[in-house]
Amino acid sequence: MLFKDTISKADLEKLKLASRSLLSALRVHIQPMPNWTKNTLTQADVKMFILDNLYTSLPRPPFSDAETDSLASRVYDFVWQRSAVGAMFVGAT
Repeated sequence: MLFKDTISKADLEKLKLASRSLLSALRVHIQPMPNWTKNTLTQADVKMFILDNLYTSLPRPPFSDAETDSLASRVYDFVWQRSAVGAMFVGAT
């Protein structure tokens, strides 16, 4: 989900690490919030958590702020959909 066609090998490795780190951190962050998808405050918390995580972990360049915002939105939508139906979000990033 976080892939980019024009990325160096070194940045690709950073991206893989960022993806794994985000998935692990999200699981920990969401665990104490059952039904987080039904509360606007917890939804906003998870959305900001994803955005903050991506801003600090994605390599710059090649990722711009606009791309990071777009990716954070896509990741959030995926995690929300999977969580709303009770599925784990394995392979989310």
